[in-house]
Amino acid sequence: MVSSIMELGLQDSNGSYWCQPFFAPYDKVYDSYRLNSKDYHARLNIDDAVKCFEKPWLW
Repeated sequence: MVSSIMELGLQDSNGSYWCQPFFAPYDKVYDSYRLNSKDYHARLNIDDAVKCFEKPWLW
């Protein structure tokens, strides 16, 4: 099983939450999937995103 290095999460205009996984080093786009609000917010970790912007050399 392969796990993604990152997921992009968003909320659409209908209020649905979606996640799009990204796998490196593969140049493939995988299907996004829908999450309920509770699961979406439970998986949200902004601390990791903030660390990336504070240290761009980690990209």
